[in-house]
Amino acid sequence: MTENRQIVIIDAGPGWMAIDKPEGISVHNESGNDVVSFVARKLKEDENLRRLTASGDSYTVGPAHRLDRETSGVMIVGLNKKALSWLARQFETRAVKKEYIALVHGHFNLPHGTEFLWNYPLSPVSSGRKNIGGSGKKQECATHVTHLEQGERYSLIACEPLSGRIHQIRRHA
Repeated sequence: MTENRQIVIIDAGPGWMAIDKPEGISVHNESGNDVVSFVARKLKEDENLRRLTASGDSYTVGPAHRLDRETSGVMIVGLNKKALSWLARQFETRAVKKEYIALVHGHFNLPHGTEFLWNYPLSPVSSGRKNIGGSGKKQECATHVTHLEQGERYSLIACEPLSGRIHQIRRHA
């Protein structure tokens, strides 16, 4: 259950909520145990939260963007159709910058702060570890990467997806 996974509400306002999504939780594919269900449940249970987020419309909870089940991070959730549409448009038009911190296996042998681009076409659907690019027609795909730290076997990098393919950062890495 999501209550045990410590989803934290970071902030909220009329028509929106920002949450800290832990890894291991689906955004919307497991009714009752996903982010959308958690937000809907919190709104039902907490009168103060309902008052804070009220915008005149009935609640229609939906994610403005997605994070993979395995990814933790801040998520913005729309709480009515108008707010959700506006928030989703901000992500679609790239008015919002998304940055991820990733720990990857391997040694880049680069100085701290070095920036580079992963620019490999990917198909819309991944095909597992043996076919990272996926099968089918490939689409342009780029990820801006900044090298942060280096260990003996792992590197810490900051990634900004410049396109929006499924599992893009994981597949590029």
